[in-house]
Amino acid sequence: MASAVDEAAGLDKVLTRLALTDEDKLERVLSKLIPAVIASLSSPHGSTHKKVLEVLSHVNKRMKGVTTLHLPLAELLALFSEPAQAPLVRNFALVYTETAFERADPSERLTVIGPLVAGLSSRPAQHQAICLRVAVAALEHFPAPQGSSIPAETSPLMLQKFPFLGSKEDRTAFLGYCLKWLLYIPAKATASTRAPSNPLQAAQQAAAAAAAAAAVAAAVASGAAPTADASAVDAAAAHPCLSVEDMKVCEHKGVPAADARGEARPQGQECKAYT
Repeated sequence: MASAVDEAAGLDKVLTRLALTDEDKLERVLSKLIPAVIASLSSPHGSTHKKVLEVLSHVNKRMKGVTTLHLPLAELLALFSEPAQAPLVRNFALVYTETAFERADPSERLTVIGPLVAGLSSRPAQHQAICLRVAVAALEHFPAPQGSSIPAETSPLMLQKFPFLGSKEDRTAFLGYCLKWLLYIPAKATASTRAPSNPLQAAQQAAAAAAAAAAVAAAVASGAAPTADASAVDAAAAHPCLSVEDMKVCEHKGVPAADARGEARPQGQECKAYT
């Protein structure tokens, strides 16, 4: 194992090389350096971690000025997907995987869905949020099915493309996120309010609305005065297609009780996507 001094010296050379690299050659250099630099976070030396952050900070500044610069998406995704990697390495690899995804070509974006969602249910909540956000964004580039029939989610064809569908836990987590995405209705922006700027913010607001609606329903059922704050009630009002009962179901089970048109489904009818 290299000493802290040797590791720091090596990263200093990397930083110097980056500083002297012209813009037209930066992408080729980063394709090899970024995965190696992030992998250096597995070192037990704190000085090495500090030097890695200096290098990544320099990389971030350089990338802002070159919007067409591509990052090594496949290599970063492989780094994140390796179970034996240190948690710090996987954290940074996932962050840069999302950045690489945003700069990747449509055909390359489709390749991330399977690896990102595989084993999703066993990952930390922070990782799940990023993986789901990126995977759903990649579906935009998924080609439309040929013919009038769509293969079943557990068919050999679908399992070959998306192995995570073979896991009930991963499949449920992915479909649950997709359903919340489909149910989201942007609130109209006014002088005092704005619609959520991204799906994550939308999901947070929807969760707050569901909690507020459940609190109001519980208070009414017990005969007590509702205690939900005004902002939460306003958030619930921004989703008129969902009743209080629908909100409670979404909060506790993640299963919507309203169809795509916002009409209430008959009592006791289950959501086919979960059966």
